[in-house]
Amino acid sequence: MNGKQRILAKLRGEPTDSLPLMPITMMFAADLAGARYIDYASDHAVLADAQVRIADHIGFDYVSAISDPAREASDLGATIEWFPDQPPAIVESHALLADKCKLATLRLPDPAIRGRMRDRVEAVRLLAELSGDTRIVEGWVEGPCAMSADLRGLNTLMLDFFDDPPFVEALFDFTLRMEVEFASAQVAAGATLIGVGDAASVLLGLGALAARAGEALDTVHAADLDRRRPGRGARPGARRRARDGVRASSPARPPAAPASRRSAWSSTRPTTTALRS
Repeated sequence: MNGKQRILAKLRGEPTDSLPLMPITMMFAADLAGARYIDYASDHAVLADAQVRIADHIGFDYVSAISDPAREASDLGATIEWFPDQPPAIVESHALLADKCKLATLRLPDPAIRGRMRDRVEAVRLLAELSGDTRIVEGWVEGPCAMSADLRGLNTLMLDFFDDPPFVEALFDFTLRMEVEFASAQVAAGATLIGVGDAASVLLGLGALAARAGEALDTVHAADLDRRRPGRGARPGARRRARDGVRASSPARPPAAPASRRSAWSSTRPTTTALRS
């Protein structure tokens, strides 16, 4: 039983010869390959080589295109700080959406054109060529809370949940659509599964806020296959049917803020169609 067979069997609930071995390596993989992390995170060929090397060396059942949380934000125009031997970071003090009205001007980046998202798609494609017959190839996207925090700033986003729920709803809708398209591009390139990173969601921890983030996460994890089927168009914000019998529905809106605390966004925020032509 090879790694791919082992993981797929486990997901189906079938017996396996051992538990699947799927650790996230990133910097460890780069170190083992003798590569600087800045090269690992910016060159899909370096990443793929390091992933295959460490999987061969230790016997992992999968390879992964994960490298850092700044790919989507970078392609949207966020300020990114690079380091020689650690993952690049988003500069929160220069948050792309420090002015929330800028959301109306953002367009969904195309993973097919040149950029950091395209580099991850190419990493998935190369990993599938090098190792896809015997190992799972994992793609990666950011979850809605993490991506929104990357664009708005984490502390600011936490306040937005209370002060301006309509803005959070619009921001989540934008990030969800972007990540579904990004995930779909990676699947088309050969990814067997998609990892979703959303550590920011656990910081909410307050009743309605946790439920709001949780249901949005369910929407991402559900893969939203209906929008890709013939005759079915994308309906952002509408109920989505999840694959494999898992139901995902539109997130419930958090309690509205008092009128005196709402921003002008509530009356000026664009419709979904206005976010992308």
